[in-house]
Amino acid sequence: MVLRPVCQAFTSLSTLNKPLTEGQINTLTDQAARLVEQDQASRKGQPGAKDMAIVDAESTAWLKEMLRQRGWPSTNRSDPQLASHAWLLAQHADARPAVQACILDLISQQFSTQAEAQNLAYLTDRVRLARESRNCTARRCRMTTCRAKHHPVGSKPPSA
Repeated sequence: MVLRPVCQAFTSLSTLNKPLTEGQINTLTDQAARLVEQDQASRKGQPGAKDMAIVDAESTAWLKEMLRQRGWPSTNRSDPQLASHAWLLAQHADARPAVQACILDLISQQFSTQAEAQNLAYLTDRVRLARESRNCTARRCRMTTCRAKHHPVGSKPPSA
């Protein structure tokens, strides 16, 4: 693993290269499963679910703490369920693009399964779209109503 500048605020090289113990993996898996359950309940509008912004903030705080203490739980360091749950939470950490960018960098260095390669592609798209959105002004771009995709003002919007 290489600690690139995009991740220096969130983790350390020694943390990234330290193997996770079975106990750490089990604890992280349980925590991530609870957060994913809350995440999905809020997104589906289930009765009694927390507000989505609160759930996303709690999940992002957990991701930041996990990165600080344990690094990224890729499948080659943990297990597929933990890697998948952590990725889902990262997908929904849109309020903290720097965290998403760090996780994207770590996944790009560590992916070892087809599922992780697919997750890398999805997170790449999400980070890229967010970056373009932040760099887009109302005078230069307009947004399509459904998918939040940007295109230059002088061009035709993509067909739905």
